[in-house]
Amino acid sequence: MRTRHPFFRLSILSILFAVAVVLPSFAADQNGSFVVKGVGTQTCADFVETAKQGSRELSQYLGFINGYTSAFNEMNDKTFDVWRWQTTDTILLLLLRRCDRQPEINFGAALATLTRYFFESRIESNVPVKRVGNEDKGFFLYEPVYAELEALLQKEGYNTKDLYAALMQYKADNQLPNAKNLHQMLLLRLFSQQNR
Repeated sequence: MRTRHPFFRLSILSILFAVAVVLPSFAADQNGSFVVKGVGTQTCADFVETAKQGSRELSQYLGFINGYTSAFNEMNDKTFDVWRWQTTDTILLLLLRRCDRQPEINFGAALATLTRYFFESRIESNVPVKRVGNEDKGFFLYEPVYAELEALLQKEGYNTKDLYAALMQYKADNQLPNAKNLHQMLLLRLFSQQNR
């Protein structure tokens, strides 16, 4: 039985998306063909336009991401969470970048490609989470990711006794602006540098 982590609470709507929208994608026919439904059929250009307008329809894309992710985690062996540290908002940002480059593909295909890209670095089993920072300004990471972040910051010369303070010092030293999901942007930058 899988337990919920504080940062990974899915709404009933997301679960319904997983059942109604995404599961058919795992039931491909003998030729590997399957039907994608909902906003997964929209083009990347439509998705980018919806995001630029700040339309309420963007919540449908978020629901599709959550539903697809839930189904992906359920249907793949040794997959507790395909996203090691990424939140839905971060996945949305990565999809916007991809869709800007390939506006003609559909949103579902873009999400599937991104998911396959991150698959090898997935969290394979239910592991504890650790808080980075305090209740007011902190966030949770799976323990292996916490250790990776700690090692990355130490390699950059930061004292990681207080990991949140080290992360904020990294932000200041690199003159990075404040952002809505600041910790996600910092993690994206640090882990992207690691993979170069």
